[in-house]
Amino acid sequence: MTFEEQLPALIVLGYAAAAGLGYLGAKLGGRAKTGLLTSAWLLAAATTVTWLVVAVGVSGLITIVSVLVFGPLAITYLVVVLGRLRRRRAGGDIDAIWPRMLLGAGALCFLLLAANTMINGLAYFIGLAYEVDLTVTSSYQGSSMASRTTVSGEYLLHGQTHVLDHAQWLAFDTLPAAGETISAAIGPLWPNPLLVNATNAGLLLALGAVAAIPGVLLTMVIARERADARNQSAQALVVEDGRHDG
Repeated sequence: MTFEEQLPALIVLGYAAAAGLGYLGAKLGGRAKTGLLTSAWLLAAATTVTWLVVAVGVSGLITIVSVLVFGPLAITYLVVVLGRLRRRRAGGDIDAIWPRMLLGAGALCFLLLAANTMINGLAYFIGLAYEVDLTVTSSYQGSSMASRTTVSGEYLLHGQTHVLDHAQWLAFDTLPAAGETISAAIGPLWPNPLLVNATNAGLLLALGAVAAIPGVLLTMVIARERADARNQSAQALVVEDGRHDG
């Protein structure tokens, strides 16, 4: 068996081991707890990075990390700093709305992306994806460390012929050759991803969960910024009332 054929089992074992280490760490105390919890997080991160590299390649992984991690962190930091500077210059009596609007737009984009990806993946398991026969016109076996593995083909859906042009092959099954016809499923929501098997759909669910993390974090930042603005406004009012009473 090739590494990619063994990968689904390795992913399950990796996450199971991480969960086991986390469970043991929660039961213990002291340095043992810290070591086990750290090991659990590192193992889970290594497992995630491994299947992402195989699924989308190194360049794809860098893109995902940049878009889902570094981008939101940079935007969040910039917006928070600018918002606080504006309130400080205004003496703390202004509630800057535009930083929260910007953060809200970013959070909404990530949450919509997560919802779209997870719904498409979940549709496969609950029978809502469109089952089709895909006639492969070409396929490309990319290197998991550099380029994507893709397939192109045609399928009939609702009486119309649809064309897949270099759709990413996220399944770990043998890549079909040109001229073959395979049974597959198409996600119900745009961009209607190609779903070949349960592993493929599971990867979409995992990617959706990853995309949801920055959306949730940005939402939490919005709530915190709003609470800070209210507290500063309340403190300013108290100070002003004290001056009048004095």
